[in-house]
Amino acid sequence: MFFVLFYAFVNAIQGQECNIELSGTIFDKHENNALEYATIYLEEAFQGGVTDEVGNFNFSKVCPGNYHIIITHLGCETQRLYLSIKKDTSISIFMEHHDNVLDEVIISTSALESVKINAQINKEQLRESSGKNLAEITSQISGVSLIKSGGIAKPIIDGMYGNRISILNNGIVQSGQQWGLDHAPEIDPFVAQNIQVIKGASSIRYGGNNLGGVIMMNPGLPPQDPHIHGSISYVFDSNGYGNTVSSTLEQSNKFLNWRVIGTYKKRGDLKTPDYNLTNTGNREQNIAFQINKTINSALSFDAFYSLFNNQNALLRGAHIGNITDLENAFIREIPFFTEEQFTYNIAVPYQNVQHHLAKIKLKYIVSDNQYLNFTYSFQLNNREEYDVRRGGRSEKPALDLSIFQHYAEIYYKFFNNNYSFEAGIQLSASDNTNIPGTGVLPLIPNYISHNPGAFVIYNREFDKVKLDLGFRYDFKYFNVLRAVQTTIEKNIHKFQNISMDAGIEYKINPSLVLNYNTAFVFRSPEINELYSMGLHQGVSSIEVGNKDLDQEIGFKNILGLQIQAADRFSIDVSTYLQNIKNYIYLAPDKDYRLTIRGAFPVFQYKQTDAQIAGIDFMGKYQILENFEISTKYSIIRGKNKENNLWLVRMPSDNIYNRITFEGKAPGKFKDYKLSFGHQYIWKQNRFNLEEELIAPPKAYHLFETAIYSSFIWKEKELNFGLSIENLFNSTYRDYLDRLRFFSDAPGRNMRINLKYNF
Repeated sequence: MFFVLFYAFVNAIQGQECNIELSGTIFDKHENNALEYATIYLEEAFQGGVTDEVGNFNFSKVCPGNYHIIITHLGCETQRLYLSIKKDTSISIFMEHHDNVLDEVIISTSALESVKINAQINKEQLRESSGKNLAEITSQISGVSLIKSGGIAKPIIDGMYGNRISILNNGIVQSGQQWGLDHAPEIDPFVAQNIQVIKGASSIRYGGNNLGGVIMMNPGLPPQDPHIHGSISYVFDSNGYGNTVSSTLEQSNKFLNWRVIGTYKKRGDLKTPDYNLTNTGNREQNIAFQINKTINSALSFDAFYSLFNNQNALLRGAHIGNITDLENAFIREIPFFTEEQFTYNIAVPYQNVQHHLAKIKLKYIVSDNQYLNFTYSFQLNNREEYDVRRGGRSEKPALDLSIFQHYAEIYYKFFNNNYSFEAGIQLSASDNTNIPGTGVLPLIPNYISHNPGAFVIYNREFDKVKLDLGFRYDFKYFNVLRAVQTTIEKNIHKFQNISMDAGIEYKINPSLVLNYNTAFVFRSPEINELYSMGLHQGVSSIEVGNKDLDQEIGFKNILGLQIQAADRFSIDVSTYLQNIKNYIYLAPDKDYRLTIRGAFPVFQYKQTDAQIAGIDFMGKYQILENFEISTKYSIIRGKNKENNLWLVRMPSDNIYNRITFEGKAPGKFKDYKLSFGHQYIWKQNRFNLEEELIAPPKAYHLFETAIYSSFIWKEKELNFGLSIENLFNSTYRDYLDRLRFFSDAPGRNMRINLKYNF
């Protein structure tokens, strides 16, 4: 049996008779999990579909009338719902299990879903963010910021970035040369249907090094529709004259359901309000394939493959020939080597990155309340870095790395009405190789790494209280070969990591929820922290590792409060405190180093005891039915406990305010959304001048505006968006941008988004 709750949320669209949209979510009645792979068929309209990974479905172009909706899901009795539709409608359907369950919700059970601290970028927000990279998209979430090296950006969660957070591509932890600020995640955001940021026990499933949290890129499932459907997206950026085209095709037939996505991007030199940023262009060519098939009532199969190709030019003015010029570059108004003319050319220095990911997952239903998953994935990451070199050697890469990674997991889940148990065994193996012929001593040595691990997660739900507990053990093994003068040195490292997490949620009343999470995490040092030795090209500095580094030991507490009042006012606030023993950080030397490749600042990896604390606030108030204001505010403090000095490279205090108005559009246009945003970044006054090359830049304001709508064109829907970033073309430098030492940040950018659904 099932329970249905539905409500109308948008006024009927003018000018069309069959333009109603029917959407909703399918849930498990007892577990309260969203059900993926549920099949929904709108009988009288001859329309069918399948829910995605968060249980959502959507029908468009529905005529007013009476309908029977047929819902089927493996493990549930087929249900038939009568529904009278007169305007745009959203429904929630709760189904009861009798036999088997096809698949888990990829994140958690209901208890864990509530207790964990998380946020989501939905499909509509992703469409409005088309053309942005992953870090820029996730920075919309409270508590998430970004650290940059020019146009290359990485996300930060609660002050943690790089290997201290995990980024998942379709459930697989992204593996590549991700140790540097200039090594952005090799993921195409167009593949994702939604993006989730997770803090809490659920992050234990995805690795033991998650001091910050987990970012999940969820591609969703191909629809169960016998016709070929898809979309074509085009994005134009005025700054850099960027052009991005992405297309999706998908279909369901009697053999399998499939989807293919391809993306091409080309952008030239960026521009500040006053000058060009010479040699900052970008190219991308990406493709992804996805298939899924239900073999029988107990067994299903999923496969995924993605190829990411990226070429990034690096600001020429950040690579200096001698120490005197380097010191001058820090105080110049305009960088060295700046050209007046715009160009799409990519010259040295630049990077070529290619990333392959292949995944296979089998799901086997053991009984009506337990099942097994087996997952295998393979990743290959090739990275080439080209530098300004003498003797005609600029066409030869100065760094040429390939890393292979194999990953396997056996996952088991048991659930009942008010509790669930999850356990898994995982094994990953990596092989990193420097390709010969560069003529340069490798920045990162050759190494082999093995990482077996196991985890258990328990969830329990009471009347007003939900509880989750997680435990994980990992063994990390490094076998490192590196060149030392004329000999080859072999080093073995072995680390044992333990992670424990507990979370509790108390529902004080329907409008007030309190949650608390505590975690104890070991993190072993990564290969770059142990053995970096040489020029880190993308951040224009020389980095020196320390093979005697110990494990980081983090103890983190998060307290969250959610308030929802009268459907018009909501507040989500969380505060956290994390103490980290043996915190690993980069400390600059006082002197610069002159090499045959130029003059560069020098940074060394060191350890200290640290404390990081912060507050994240998100508030929304709907003044009128179609008029909303929202505020996002974050502060973070990082202290070196050994000398009572501030930690460097912590995000500045920042606030973002947004006003949104939604209204009706005439004719074939659907409803539109108009927004105006303001961001203020305070000057970072909490720094240690001895550990900064130059003092942090001043505070700055940024303004933006956008309008989004859609209309019917040739009986299909065309989405349209126009946004302007840095509306008043302000000149500024961001504290967390390593290229702030040499140049201003990019100026105004007008972005046009078009998406045609067919």
